[in-house]
This record gives sequence, C-alpha cells and structure tokens, in this order.
Amino acid sequence: MPSREGIAQIEKFKQWLRSKPYSESTITTYSEALKSFLLYYREKAIAEITNEDVVLYNNDHILKNNLSASYQNQIVNAIKLYFITIRETKIEIDKIHRPKREKVLPNVLSKRGSQINLECTF
Repeated sequence: MPSREGIAQIEKFKQWLRSKPYSESTITTYSEALKSFLLYYREKAIAEITNEDVVLYNNDHILKNNLSASYQNQIVNAIKLYFITIRETKIEIDKIHRPKREKVLPNVLSKRGSQINLECTF
C-alpha cells in the first residue's frame, strides 16, 4: 500500500481526472498506474521524486518485469499527467525510454477460409 500521502495524492488525481472528460476506464487505469509508482516509492516524500526516479522505476520495475509496451506507456502517461497537473512540477518524459510498438503480422485467410500464420523476423 502506498504511503498515507500517496493515497491522498491518488484520490486528488482521481478527482482531477473526473473533472475532465476522462472515461472511468482511463481514470481506473491511470490511478492504478500512479498507485503502482507511488507504492514503489512509498518510503520517499512525493515532493522529492525526480525524473531520475521515474527512469529508475521504468528500468527496475517495468522493463525487468517484461511488461508490455502499452502498459509502459500508460504508466508513463499517468505519471506525467499527475506531475504536471497535481504536483505542478515537470517530469522530463522524453528522457524515459518508451518502447516501439511490437510489429505483429496479420493473419491471412486462404480462399478455403483456413488461417495461415506467417512468421517473419525483422
């Protein structure tokens, strides 16, 4: 569980998101992403979190756990939005590695309707 300060900040972030045109799904996704981040830094005051901490979290938690590119982007977007709107500090997101989308080849149907799975390496 995040620190008491972290829990209060997550609630503040949720209220801010609800005041904007964000869907409940996005609010849940972003607040859970922020919760994961603040849980990682529960021993550190939020005001002391720096861009380097975000990079460390990205490398230590997201990349080491082989989490998907889309999940990584959701976490980064949530953290960025939180720090810009609630904390009113600027996290330099450009310094955080964002993975490229995985290239997935489409399934191709033959005239008989059976699927042919094409594999290709880039």
